[in-house]
Amino acid sequence: MVKKTNERQRALNIIWNASNNYSLTPELTAYDEWGRADLYWNYIIGAVYKYFDYKLLSNFFNTLKNDNDNIFYQKVMILGLEGCIFDKDSKDRSVLTGLRYSYAKKAADNKDYTEVFDEILLAYFSRIVGHNIKVRDSINSLLDDLNFNINLNTEQVISKMNYIIKKYFEPEYNDEFYIKDIKRRKFLNFIGRKQPSIKENLNKGSSLTITGTDEGGAYQRNGVISRWLKYKEKSDFREREFIKNYFGNSILGESNTKSLEKILCDENHKSCHLHFTRGQFENNEISMIQQKSAAEQRDKNKMH
Repeated sequence: MVKKTNERQRALNIIWNASNNYSLTPELTAYDEWGRADLYWNYIIGAVYKYFDYKLLSNFFNTLKNDNDNIFYQKVMILGLEGCIFDKDSKDRSVLTGLRYSYAKKAADNKDYTEVFDEILLAYFSRIVGHNIKVRDSINSLLDDLNFNINLNTEQVISKMNYIIKKYFEPEYNDEFYIKDIKRRKFLNFIGRKQPSIKENLNKGSSLTITGTDEGGAYQRNGVISRWLKYKEKSDFREREFIKNYFGNSILGESNTKSLEKILCDENHKSCHLHFTRGQFENNEISMIQQKSAAEQRDKNKMH
């Protein structure tokens, strides 16, 4: 194992060079199986800071802070952005082509996966190296949706990630594409506890590790309550946005809908949302994706 401090500094240098920002403190750094700073993935992380507003991205993931899969979602997002960043930067940095292919081949050879993200990586990089492997239809569909465009702004990336999370990782919204159950941490478990540092394997086969540390210290009771209320408000907003994008604009408006929910959604239905719509959509990318998905599903239903 190489000296940790030196490799941490090397990872930061790679990220700073890629981002053209030598003052930032990145939330994530990447290392290989020997603990060495990974050149390719730290470059990708730095480029995310360069092309997108990472503060907005971080705020979005902070709404998922109480979710066990928070880091999993960040890794899925970075994987989605990897392709468009490579397409843009490899034209001027030819070394990225070799680095990407080397990692892709290692990941594609990892058939002995045990985690869902390993399965996603295997399928993703198998496409890159041209391996024809059998994967679940839901994984293939996810990879199609992960084809991010470098011209998307940060808000559009967040909207698309929100759509992906709902579609593939929350079965109450879409059973057909469901990949993995999301187990949320209980709110009360956090009262008086220190937020653990984050350390997750990006790929067990290649032993690439992404690490991040929350330096916020111990949670205070009133601070936790305040964050929980903000989390709940943002979570409700995300759910309503997903419903609107999937089924169409509400004809009642949010305030009238909430008033009805207070009356009708009680006991076992307390956490449910009502939505009244004529099926009319906004003209944005996420709504268009949802409409296409709904149309394809209708065609499948007609065949049966």
